[in-house]
Amino acid sequence: MAEISETFYPWQLKAWETIRGKDAVLAAPTGSGKTWVAYLWSGLMDLQGRIWPPGTRRVIFTAPIKALSNERYLELRRMGLDVG
Repeated sequence: MAEISETFYPWQLKAWETIRGKDAVLAAPTGSGKTWVAYLWSGLMDLQGRIWPPGTRRVIFTAPIKALSNERYLELRRMGLDVG
């Protein structure tokens, strides 16, 4: 498993604990860290920042603008995930 050096904020951990195993919508300001909660929720990453090996999870992320989609794409690639 690859690792990243992300430190989670208390609100992110509380949000993840609340939505774990459920369908959910997160609302928080831009740049606050919603995506990291989504990575935890989807199982792409664990609480220690370890990334699951490519091909073991399948998740669809959407975004309202192409620039944001491109940012997530590049971020996931840097994490070593197979992104298509």
